[in-house]
Amino acid sequence: MSSTATSVRTASRAAIFRRFPTFVLPPQGLTLIAVGAAAVLLGLAVAQEKWLYLVGAGGCVVAIFWPVEAALGVFGLLIPFDDILALGSGKHGTTVTWFVGAGAAGILLATGLVGKRLSLPPVSALWWSLFVVWAAMTSFWALDGELALHTLPTVFSLLLLYCVTVSLKVREKELAWITALVILGGCAAAIYAASEFRHGLYYHHTVRASLSFGNRQADPNEFAGNLLLPISLAIGSFVGARGFWAKVAAFAATAAMGLAVLFTMSRGAILALFTMVLVFLLRYRIRLRTVVPFSLLGVLLLVVPQTFFTRLAEAGSSGGAGRVYIWKVGEVILEHFGLIGAGLGNFPAAYNLYAGYAPVFMHYGKGSHNIYLNASAETGIVGLLLLLVAVCSQLLSANREAHSGAKSEGISIVPYEAACWAMLVAGFFLDVLWRKDFWFVWILLAIAIRAKRNELSESLS
Repeated sequence: MSSTATSVRTASRAAIFRRFPTFVLPPQGLTLIAVGAAAVLLGLAVAQEKWLYLVGAGGCVVAIFWPVEAALGVFGLLIPFDDILALGSGKHGTTVTWFVGAGAAGILLATGLVGKRLSLPPVSALWWSLFVVWAAMTSFWALDGELALHTLPTVFSLLLLYCVTVSLKVREKELAWITALVILGGCAAAIYAASEFRHGLYYHHTVRASLSFGNRQADPNEFAGNLLLPISLAIGSFVGARGFWAKVAAFAATAAMGLAVLFTMSRGAILALFTMVLVFLLRYRIRLRTVVPFSLLGVLLLVVPQTFFTRLAEAGSSGGAGRVYIWKVGEVILEHFGLIGAGLGNFPAAYNLYAGYAPVFMHYGKGSHNIYLNASAETGIVGLLLLLVAVCSQLLSANREAHSGAKSEGISIVPYEAACWAMLVAGFFLDVLWRKDFWFVWILLAIAIRAKRNELSESLS
């Protein structure tokens, strides 16, 4: 067949198909449709004075043009407020951040598919997935099936957010905005908590700072744990900032959040902060730009009340607020369930069986207050090993980047790495294994490593 005949037939087919509308729109077409829909919603919201809808429509517009920053940034911004944003009654009710996280996963997945930005996830995603799948399997032989079923949605939603996020190619500017929003959320929560503390609004019958809203109060230890990531990012921003006002802003953010942590009087969080300092000093060496923010944390000790030092002195006599007695029961639990575990979310159920073994009775239904004990008791030795491998895989990746010799002007993974180490230390005293702040530090470390590698590859090409 001649080339002339082929071209004529092709032109005829093109003319036929042009008669029918196409439903396969390019990304720009989808964006225009979404913007148009958001504009209509904005107009209706203003006309009917539905201000909550106005905020929602505005959020849709932001998510259209800046999907990655909006999805992960808002999620990170809300994490410090997570414990007071519960919906419904009960301590373990679904929180606003759960819905934000689910929406973030959907937005990021759509962004990756439409923009062709998805790629194979790092090896760490495999280990985290195996850990979660094994933890879910323990539900089949759990002591209390209802406790396991209650925990499953949280477990799988965290894994989904992790896998989707680490599979997305996040750009340097997007990561910078996410970091800024995380710091902003930490600062807002810290200032609010410090203000309440100064006005005599304490956590229950203690003299400790926390967040409160209505009849809800965040546990001071968990609130302090929520601030570890923002503090680390603020210190990293101070170290890496070039402009004077950028350094001032980062310095002020570090001061506000550091003071709030001291006001919570969380001993585990303070140890985590010391760990964070060591990581920064190890990576950056002792320089003026690293010593300044850490000296600030020491100066803040001058303004904390005397009860802070009293609480530190009582750590041994109180058994770490009863944690040592809980861990004694945990040893007995491991003797019976250390191989395959008592079941996901079932540490309290196992504790009830052996609560009498505590040197000092701590009542029933206690949590582990230790992620390593929790993983061992609920998922057995298999689960603990998978957790440790998942953690080590990411820390080894961070260490390889630190010793690779390749220099990156825009991205430093040290603040994200330091936050991970701090969270691991806090995990010795807090049961944060299935909390959003714990998973978010590993998410940000993974995308920071990938963003840095992408930046280096682009600079070399």
